[in-house]
Amino acid sequence: MKSVFVCNPASSLHQLMQDNQKAVHAYNMSALLHTQRIVCICLLAAIIIGTFLDTFRPCIPGYATTLILCFGIAKLFHRQHWQKYTLHGLYLMVAVLALITFYISLVMFPYRPTAIACMFFGFIPMLFIDRPIRYYSLLGLLYLLYGILVLWCKGSETGGVDAVNALISAFAGTFLGLLFLRSRLGFFEAQRQLFREKTTDVLTGLGNRRKLYELISAIQTGEKARPSGLLMLDIDLFKHFNDTYGHAAGDTCLHGLGRLLTAMEAEFHAGFYRYGGEEFVGLLWNCDSAALEQIAEVIRLNVQTIAVTGPHMTVSIGTLYGQDADTADVEKWLNFADQALYAAKENGRNQVVCWHPEI
Repeated sequence: MKSVFVCNPASSLHQLMQDNQKAVHAYNMSALLHTQRIVCICLLAAIIIGTFLDTFRPCIPGYATTLILCFGIAKLFHRQHWQKYTLHGLYLMVAVLALITFYISLVMFPYRPTAIACMFFGFIPMLFIDRPIRYYSLLGLLYLLYGILVLWCKGSETGGVDAVNALISAFAGTFLGLLFLRSRLGFFEAQRQLFREKTTDVLTGLGNRRKLYELISAIQTGEKARPSGLLMLDIDLFKHFNDTYGHAAGDTCLHGLGRLLTAMEAEFHAGFYRYGGEEFVGLLWNCDSAALEQIAEVIRLNVQTIAVTGPHMTVSIGTLYGQDADTADVEKWLNFADQALYAAKENGRNQVVCWHPEI
């Protein structure tokens, strides 16, 4: 299976990040914690070594301060309330690492070239995922500031060596960072497309039963908003239609109905799913009982306009308004809507029946 990344040019990176926001956010959260651990281990090692070497001993306060700040940033942005600001935490950590880099290079070792700037500008571009224009603009500004300061503080000879070394590291890090970004987003997109294939009905383009139950599970746990109501619809006499006109004509019916329901999702603030065979389920938000019945009627009438072989297609629909049901269990709502659908079939098909306890 080809990912969208493979098919699209590099200019689609921003679109890929939008399409895979959840995966990117999860990766950045992981990157924040991993970076904190790596930095803490390196700084602890530097502090231990510094206690034995006179050259590095003056750097210990800077190392210790950076360690505390990085540890604090990771802990703060790992909390539930702050997790949505993970990118802010990562940029804050970059700023802290830039400060310790500038401090060691410019203050602690002002008379000789230092490797820490090379490490910083080479490592940071591969740290986390964000829009390249924002990410690399920040790195460019940091390098510009570092280059000016290093030439001013160390002079043209020593400072020039530091500036050139850091620039080479920045270019190498940026190149590797872009390769990493494209590879990672390509992987995320491939995973998203694979998941979409598993949860999408190929014939209708709607979510399948698995996706419906995943949504219901998310609703029951509070991760998703509870719908106002739902409906179940069934194509009338579909088996007879298949036997009369063939399965290809039946597939055309299903495909046409899928296109119609997909077009109505945004208009009615709904999600439609193929429940099985010729039966479909719709979940609707932000509507009252009258609007729910009206939407079901609009669907019923529009289905009759779908071009099919033979007589026009009709559907029977059962609806369930959430406040009418004496339960908040959305899975049980399916059973109630199915009862209303069965009543619509029994009453002559091609009609909408709203569930009530007496059905």
